[in-house]
Amino acid sequence: MEQQIPIDSLRTDENLPEASITASVARKISDAVYYGSGEWDKIPFTVEIFSSVTLKCDQDVETIRTAHNCAYDMAWDASNEHILKATAGHMIDIKTRLCSGSFPEEG
Repeated sequence: MEQQIPIDSLRTDENLPEASITASVARKISDAVYYGSGEWDKIPFTVEIFSSVTLKCDQDVETIRTAHNCAYDMAWDASNEHILKATAGHMIDIKTRLCSGSFPEEG
């Protein structure tokens, strides 16, 4: 998914040279879906989310620092928003599509 959000406070003059700031966040959740009564009756899985944000800003130290902090916060918030949805979606896929034979009550 790609989204463009202009942040006007980072660019004060379009004629001045601009800097490009990128901040990225990778997050991973490992879990298992249990289908039986035994300790080993499980299907392990891992979901990883990678978010990257690039901002354009003026080329001065304070604006670059502000842009970096803003880019990191946006990347973190995006990963936070999507990782729980992706994990829940993966658990549903395991139960209803990938390993549906082990979860007859879900069908």
